[in-house]
Amino acid sequence: GILGPVVMQIASGTYALSSELFVIPGANLPNDVTFIPATAQLGDVTIVNDSTVQPSETLILSGTKGVTFSFLRFVRSFMPAQTTHILHLRLGAENNQVVNCAFIDQAGLIDDINRAVGMFAVHNNQLIGNTFEGFGHAIFAVGEGFDLNNQWIDNNFRH
Repeated sequence: GILGPVVMQIASGTYALSSELFVIPGANLPNDVTFIPATAQLGDVTIVNDSTVQPSETLILSGTKGVTFSFLRFVRSFMPAQTTHILHLRLGAENNQVVNCAFIDQAGLIDDINRAVGMFAVHNNQLIGNTFEGFGHAIFAVGEGFDLNNQWIDNNFRH
């Protein structure tokens, strides 16, 4: 667990990732865990998942609280057969932030199953200043318990 704010500075490069984060003991605002390039420059860290194995989400936050992603570039060039998200917040994930990140779909499938960010039954998350290229849905938010009034979705751009 953590007892205070933690900053994970990621070295420049491209990383293959398909992972799920659960509750981090002690993490919640203001004691959050921040993932950011060591340079703090968008584009210096690219996270890619072209897995054909389900679930094919790049990153799943399941009940996770107090995690921040800043200046990361998420890329997908392969579209699996089932609905998928690059970033999937679910099962009570709350107080997470995605700020100034880029979500890029290179698969070329613009339809309902291709989603950048999915939010299902989550609360108090922030999506601010992100860019989206491609995708059927940039931000897809539904689910029992979803409270749109408690999400902060602002200044995001779709190309």
